Amino acid sequence: MFSQWQVLQLASGHVKVTLEGQGADELLGGYTHYYNYYLTSLFKRIFSSRPGQAPFSKYVNDLRAIARHTQTPLSQSLLTAVKHLIHRRTPVLLKKGVRSLFSRGLSDLVEAEWLQYNFPVCREREPKFADDLNEILYRELTRDNLPMLLKNGDRISMAFSVESRLPFLDYRLVEFASELPYNHKINGATTKVLLRNALRNDLPSPVINRGDKKGFPTPFGLWLKFRCVTTHTIPSPAAPFASEGFSHRTARSKFWRSTAAVKPIIAGLSGGCSIWKPGWAFT
Repeated sequence: MFSQWQVLQLASGHVKVTLEGQGADELLGGYTHYYNYYLTSLFKRIFSSRPGQAPFSKYVNDLRAIARHTQTPLSQSLLTAVKHLIHRRTPVLLKKGVRSLFSRGLSDLVEAEWLQYNFPVCREREPKFADDLNEILYRELTRDNLPMLLKNGDRISMAFSVESRLPFLDYRLVEFASELPYNHKINGATTKVLLRNALRNDLPSPVINRGDKKGFPTPFGLWLKFRCVTTHTIPSPAAPFASEGFSHRTARSKFWRSTAAVKPIIAGLSGGCSIWKPGWAFT
């Protein structure tokens, strides 16, 4: 969010409307964690009697391609795919039984929202699509991922009176993409297949065929310092935010068990050291 804040703060001095690419990954299958949903969808097509049946060799070849692309040993990639497949194919009645057991037995110990977030089996969800890839894209587009990003983006853009427009979320494009088969979004190790094919004649080959996925990479470790030391010592852009965030009374009451635990963090920041490690390490 901080990087988006910085970009819109800079943009506000030059433009009043920006175009953003939010929603493209959730709509067209851009994240690598969608691979297992694609493989599960493909596996189901092997045993399908309807048109579009997939040969088993396609599944094996795509599994190998994904393992190479993610630089994962084939055995590990296969194990992950099988575990995902078993989970997705768990009988509905068993899921309901487990959900009931968790809900009744743990309701006094943990919050329901936490339980549903960490244990997908506890979520009440009726499938909207026959294949697993389109199902997870629908969920992340409408419920699990994108709404949070849109809320944060809207608040940040409005803080600088900038209108942020999202062409990938035009309702006509969303409706069109939602009706496409799963293999028009991911095919083998290639993500966002439809978008790549549509722009193949308009963008350079290194862009179209780029395989690594980056969100909005930033030097976060350096930003969580009060000063960034390069050839010159310069103030860190995130230093005031980091200091205020760690010392704010809300953070102290909700995240830190002891106020004394925060003091060495602030001291370390002022000394230019990094504090990039899990928050629970300071509790």
